[in-house]
Amino acid sequence: NEVKNLTITGNLSIQENAKISFKGKNIEVRGTTSVSEGQVRTAVLSNDIVVILEDSKLNDVQAVKKNSAFAFEGSTAVGALTIHQNAKVSASANATLSKVSISDSVSEVELNASVENLHITGKSVLALNGSGNISQAIVHSSGKIILGNQIKIKNIVLPEGRTLQETFGNY
Repeated sequence: NEVKNLTITGNLSIQENAKISFKGKNIEVRGTTSVSEGQVRTAVLSNDIVVILEDSKLNDVQAVKKNSAFAFEGSTAVGALTIHQNAKVSASANATLSKVSISDSVSEVELNASVENLHITGKSVLALNGSGNISQAIVHSSGKIILGNQIKIKNIVLPEGRTLQETFGNY
């Protein structure tokens, strides 16, 4: 099943009746799009895509459910994506992820997307894997970041007094 050609002026919350996945095409969400714990009661252990959005425009996406997966396809534009739990994010070459924030409760993110601005907070270890291309990473973290071999970052902003060696565990 697929939701098509819809403008939502408020929020979109993926509910429990989306048992395996949610697919939307040409959707504009002006509020917040969220997948929360207690919703989408799917065993994501199989690495299945939970939320697929194609040719859509999303203002603010909140990945709150642990192990949620998002695929942004076609010309999808995301203003802000905040990852609160371990997640997988992929995006096609034409999709735009303006800002991705990884909160301090996250220990692993698979990022297969190009990201304009990546903000990382946290006090523990974050494994950032996948094949992401990041224009700018802004680190607000006192923890270690382990980058996968295919993650590319053009510009890094560190907290004052922190070095690359202190910040990246595999530098």
